[in-house]
Amino acid sequence: MNNFLTVPEELYLLAVSETQGNIQPTNYKSFKVALSGAILMDLAKENHIDTDLEKIIIDKKEPTGNEVLDIVFNELQLHNTGQSIKYWIERLTEKSDGYKNMILNSLIRKGVLKIEDKKVLWVFSSRNYPVIDDSEVKEVKSRIHGLILSDDIPDVQDIIIVSMLFYSGMLDLVLTDEEIDQYIDRIEQIAKMDLIGQSISSAIEETMLSMMISEIGKLVKGKTAEEKLEEKIQESIKKYGFKSADDLPDWLRKGTAQYEKTLQFVKKTGTADIIYNARNNKYMVKRYSARGPAFSGEV
Repeated sequence: MNNFLTVPEELYLLAVSETQGNIQPTNYKSFKVALSGAILMDLAKENHIDTDLEKIIIDKKEPTGNEVLDIVFNELQLHNTGQSIKYWIERLTEKSDGYKNMILNSLIRKGVLKIEDKKVLWVFSSRNYPVIDDSEVKEVKSRIHGLILSDDIPDVQDIIIVSMLFYSGMLDLVLTDEEIDQYIDRIEQIAKMDLIGQSISSAIEETMLSMMISEIGKLVKGKTAEEKLEEKIQESIKKYGFKSADDLPDWLRKGTAQYEKTLQFVKKTGTADIIYNARNNKYMVKRYSARGPAFSGEV
């Protein structure tokens, strides 16, 4: 793949609403966190930083040549004194509006987007990036969607993007709910291809969980975990055409040991908008909307 765009730029393109011309509001909090992670991931991809399990390590001193990456890289060089990766995710998230504007301006300069009537619009009706070296670079949404639904081997940039979508709960930017259910194993497999570093992804996951618990506590008071899970059960019966609750998988069928683990996860996260991955015995919250961000883990 020709990396005409940086990871943060491609993440921005995924989050732009085609109808409203701005970052989709239901994903905005998730987007801020994911953008911060994407910047750090891109710096790691360019071998300017590395990480261990706890902290960020500076590898190079030369600038990258990209405005956003260099601003963050300079801040890391000046102020990184052994703080946790989660600390840096949260610090960059606080400044993400400024980074977002710089990324927008960069995409305009590259001829991918334009501003018209105060809306952000794609320049090319084909939805491909400009021709570079006699080749068109396929739009990120189509590329990532096709990657997940195939057995293709992803490149490093695509691994990072899938990882950001997975850990920040924005998979619904490229997939339907049915596709998320069907391809969750493939998604997690790509997201965990450890070519860049799981430590940044783990920090994103921790940050999103903290946000989720805070937000859900404000929004869904009044319903018990049992009531939320019952709504999920009835939705699944209708959605998949089950004849009765007896046809449900173990994790949704009352009376099973796995159902009790599901119930505990709903109590922990505050939402039943979840997926269960039987292969690794992990649950994941689907998306960050009014109901909360992605979080995967064991109960």
